[in-house]
Amino acid sequence: MRRKELRGVKWSDVHFEPVGKARCGFVHVRGTKSKNSKRNLSLTVAAQMILLQQREISECDYVFVMDTDHKRQASVWALNHAHERVRNLLGMPKEFVLHSLRHTFGTRLGETGVDAFAIMRIMGHGSISISQRYVHPTPETIENAFLALDRANHTFELKMNQEIEQRDKWEGAATVSVTVDESAEKPVALVVQ
Repeated sequence: MRRKELRGVKWSDVHFEPVGKARCGFVHVRGTKSKNSKRNLSLTVAAQMILLQQREISECDYVFVMDTDHKRQASVWALNHAHERVRNLLGMPKEFVLHSLRHTFGTRLGETGVDAFAIMRIMGHGSISISQRYVHPTPETIENAFLALDRANHTFELKMNQEIEQRDKWEGAATVSVTVDESAEKPVALVVQ
């Protein structure tokens, strides 16, 4: 999420239980930048653990709260300050800003073979051209695409062969034909062979 989106998450936006055929709960992101920034993000086990820890801390409607006052929504400054503390503890360079985590997330999605359209939806981008920056197909990704297509083609061939076998079973079986007189409202003859 973007910083503004993150600080705006309320407990009413957090759904730990899956809905419908989903396997994961989700967080509803209200969006701050465009119509595409409004979205639902699936909750991994790690994300659920973090949210449950935040639930122990937060004393208001917001998930992320101030360090000193757990009844107030975290400010952008507070989020940046918390990131700086962790960054300094880890000895990371100053160029590693909070927004860098968002870019890392998008890059990792791309590296795992997620297509640009899914990245666009997950990250709330306004256009596919922004999402394409995160997709860098490796030779393995390209090979996996061909293998996936080969599996899909094989499955399609099996299904077609099954349908042909079913049709062949019915050859020679009884057939029904209807003779219709165009001037009549009902069929004139029904013949079973």
